[in-house]
Amino acid sequence: MQRITIKDIAAEVGVSHTTVSYVLNNNINQRISDKTREAVLDAARRLKYIPNETARSLRKDSTECIAVALEKSVAQSRFGRLLQGIREELGAEGYGLMLMDFQMKKESKCPEYVESVLQRRTDGGYFYFFRWSAAGLQQDDRQL
Repeated sequence: MQRITIKDIAAEVGVSHTTVSYVLNNNINQRISDKTREAVLDAARRLKYIPNETARSLRKDSTECIAVALEKSVAQSRFGRLLQGIREELGAEGYGLMLMDFQMKKESKCPEYVESVLQRRTDGGYFYFFRWSAAGLQQDDRQL
């Protein structure tokens, strides 16, 4: 089955793909009639449009996602209230939360989750470790 794009919605409604993008991204700075806005949203629902978050993040140069990496022992503790607070605050700013847990290996200098943040798969990171010293981050602190 072919993935529905904003160009498909534009063709269905008879507007430009730019107009569809403005509507789907709720761009209030553009003057689009309520009738056109409703037609675009209706077509998106009917065609079962699913936004391509990878393409969106490339265009915006932002994933709008923050990683929280926790050692398994921390993730299973009474840490849930803090995570809930982080998730609520990020949500209020339009960000999602990516939660990762891992087992620390003695030979590990830099866990793969730090690498994910460094490679810009997320816009930021919060790292909480019991046994991993900050020295592991010092080599890359200019990039974090």
